Amino acid sequence: MAAAHWFWCDELGMPALVEQYASLPDYFTAEQDAVSRLLHRDPRADAVIGVYSDSGHNILSAARHHALRVPRDLLVARVSEDPVRAVRRRNGTP
Repeated sequence: MAAAHWFWCDELGMPALVEQYASLPDYFTAEQDAVSRLLHRDPRADAVIGVYSDSGHNILSAARHHALRVPRDLLVARVSEDPVRAVRRRNGTP
């Protein structure tokens, strides 16, 4: 996913804002810290994609902490392989 982002940014002549972090021993805190670093950068990220099922919650929490409104100030997405979440979303339920 990061490689595709770097390629896309290079094609558009934009800086790639990528924060990588170790998932062990505590990916929850590591991910929150990584999102915080993205939101402190200049230029600040205007969208964040998380790669874990809980990423959406972590990113939304960081957005609140930085007084950013989703989706007006920050776009948020997360990747999940959980088929239950995918089916629920397709049916229009959270």
